[in-house]
Amino acid sequence: MCRKLTEDERVERNERKRERLRLLYIANAELYRARAAKRYVEKREEIRARARHLRAINPEKERASARRWAAANSARVLARVISWAAANVDKVRATKKRWVVKHAEKDRAAKRRYKKEHPEKVREYTNQRRARKRGARGVCSAVQTAARIAYYGGNCAYCRILPYEHIDHVIPLSRGGSNWPANLRPSCAKCNLSKGGKLLSEWSQ
Repeated sequence: MCRKLTEDERVERNERKRERLRLLYIANAELYRARAAKRYVEKREEIRARARHLRAINPEKERASARRWAAANSARVLARVISWAAANVDKVRATKKRWVVKHAEKDRAAKRRYKKEHPEKVREYTNQRRARKRGARGVCSAVQTAARIAYYGGNCAYCRILPYEHIDHVIPLSRGGSNWPANLRPSCAKCNLSKGGKLLSEWSQ
């Protein structure tokens, strides 16, 4: 007559069984993956229907399981998201627009916070955007812009007195100027607004 296993013995037996299966899977990983892929192709709708059913009856459990998987496979998740976004640009834009409309105040607060925390990136983006609209040549990164500001000690490159507030294009974009670092100078608001779209030879400080 068979002896009934104790609870500890059952746990130990199950652990040994799981370990054997794990080692078997590792030794035959390619074979198991191929079988799983074949089964998914053959029974795709059935598998999807079962997954939908499980999500419907155990939403919290399914969400927790999905979060654990995503945390353990963050690189795969990121690559999948980037790949999907690149192939669905219009859908991504439409989703962003809907979110902004629905959460307008939250979006404005996030933008204000980002501008305050990352002024150098905002300057870089603003300059690049203006240059693109004008069809100007050249690119100036945030690091290069910061180097231009440091070169003039954080002050206006024109009056040399007031602290800089703007980044000016010495030869204005409207006059064919480039967006290369050599054409950029830090400027106080007073000098930049006074200079406007003039060349240095046309502007009297």
